[in-house]
Amino acid sequence: ELERTVREALTRSMRVDIDPDVSAKDSLAGIERVVIGSKAITLHPYGVDEIEPIQVAYTQRRRGIERKLVLDRHPTSRKIDKVLIRRIVRAMSWLEAIKAGKSTSEIANEQDISATYITHNIDLAFLSPRVLDAISEGRQAPHVSAYQLSKISIPVKWEHQWSAPAKVVHCLS
Repeated sequence: ELERTVREALTRSMRVDIDPDVSAKDSLAGIERVVIGSKAITLHPYGVDEIEPIQVAYTQRRRGIERKLVLDRHPTSRKIDKVLIRRIVRAMSWLEAIKAGKSTSEIANEQDISATYITHNIDLAFLSPRVLDAISEGRQAPHVSAYQLSKISIPVKWEHQWSAPAKVVHCLS
């Protein structure tokens, strides 16, 4: 993860053109030292006297139990979150079962999970198509996770899922 972030910082600095076919490790061969400060990553290329260090601002985002380095003011390349997608699909199936007349207790017993787990995650079935597209393509904000979404109240109106940053999903960063 750190190598990927450093490679991204090099690419964004516009000082280095990295061939996408070159491995992350090989693309970092010209870097002597990486210093991770509290708000910036400083890359020290070999030949420090001739080449000024590259400094890139970043923030740390919590994503479930892990921390992620996010370069400021730039979209990041992401992986598709299979856990989040699986939980959304399950929430949609629970919603269909509820529409068919089953109670959350019945669903919970059938699937060997708690009814509380269902009620904490059922809101995922109400995500807008725009949010679902972002998640399915891995374009969600780095802090968006299945755990994080289970802890907030997702607005029913789709247009409200993109406003009020403190309360809503904000899937695209």
